[in-house]
Amino acid sequence: MHGYSGHTFKLVNKDGKFVYTQWHFRADKGFKTLTTAKAGELSGTNPDYGIQTLFEDIEKGNFPSWTVYIVRLSLSQRSGMANAYDILLFRSFLPLATGGQ
Repeated sequence: MHGYSGHTFKLVNKDGKFVYTQWHFRADKGFKTLTTAKAGELSGTNPDYGIQTLFEDIEKGNFPSWTVYIVRLSLSQRSGMANAYDILLFRSFLPLATGGQ
C-alpha cells in the first residue's frame, strides 16, 4: 500500500535554511485492490485479510519494501502561494524527489 505524510514538515539545516516537505512512500511491488463485492465479503468472513496476506508473504520470503519520495518547497517558491500547508496544492505542481528505499 502506498502512503504519504498527511502534514507538511519543515526541515532545517545547520545554517538555519529550511524547506517545507511532504513525504511519499510508494510500494515497490505495487498493490492490488479488491472489488467492492470481495471487500464486503472479506469484511464479514476475514477482517484481518490484509494483515494475513502480509504475514503469509513475509513467511514465503516475499518481503515488502517502499521507496521514499520527498516533495520540497523552498521559501521563494512558497511566497507566491496563499497557503503552503495546503497538502493538495503542494503535491499538485512540485516533482517527487527520490529519498531512498
